[in-house]
Amino acid sequence: MFGNSNKPDRVILTDFAAYIYAKDAGGTSDAYIRAWYKTLNVSAGKFVKEAFEHEICRSKVYKKTRCPALVQFEDFSLCVPIESLVSKISPLIITVRDKDWGIGAIVDDTILRHRIDLSDFRTGRSDEFLVQPDWVDEVNDVKSNAGFTKDMVILKYKATLLYPGEEAPTTTGVIDVKTFSSSSTTTLSSSSQPSSGNDTKSSAGGENKKSSWGFSSKKH
Repeated sequence: MFGNSNKPDRVILTDFAAYIYAKDAGGTSDAYIRAWYKTLNVSAGKFVKEAFEHEICRSKVYKKTRCPALVQFEDFSLCVPIESLVSKISPLIITVRDKDWGIGAIVDDTILRHRIDLSDFRTGRSDEFLVQPDWVDEVNDVKSNAGFTKDMVILKYKATLLYPGEEAPTTTGVIDVKTFSSSSTTTLSSSSQPSSGNDTKSSAGGENKKSSWGFSSKKH
C-alpha cells in the first residue's frame, strides 16, 4: 500500500490502438479516437439532471484504412491526474469513430466506446491493457467483414504512473480534475507498487497476454 508521501499523482495514457472492422462499403474505415467525460447539471428543482459531454482531445482521422485491422493512434495521448487524498482516477471515456465525409453528415459513426478503468493496475510503474470495449456497434455487412464478430473488437493502451516532482511527457490531452464529477470515479488499486514489471492485462480475469495478437497492424 502507498505511504502518504509515495502516491502517484498522474497517469499517462499512451500507445492507443484498436482492432476494428470496416465501416464503409469499400472495406475501409476513416477512424479516429477521442477522449471525453460527462458532467451532470441538476436543475434548480433538483428533479432534472442533464449530462453534458466534454471532449478532452481527439486524434487525426486515419483515412481509408483497410479493415479489419489494428489501427494505431500514435498522435493520441493523455495525462490524467489522480485525486491526491483518495487515489481515484477521474472518469474517462474513450471512443473510436468512423468519420463521415458525406454531404449533410451530422454525426460520425461510433465503432466502440469504453470507460477507462485502472482499478486492476497491479504491476507498478507501467501496464499495458488489452480489453474488450464496454460497447461495440453492429458489424457492417460488407465483404471485408466476413466472419468478423463484435467480440473480436479490441482496445489497447498503456498506462504509466507518475509521482510528484516527475516531469510528464508532452501529451495531446490534459485533464483538469476539478471539472470532473466527484460522484463518478474509479478507485486505483492500492496494490500498485513501484516495480520494473511490464505486463499486458486482458479484461478477462486479468490474464497476461503477449503483444503478438496476429492482427493486421496499420501505422500512419
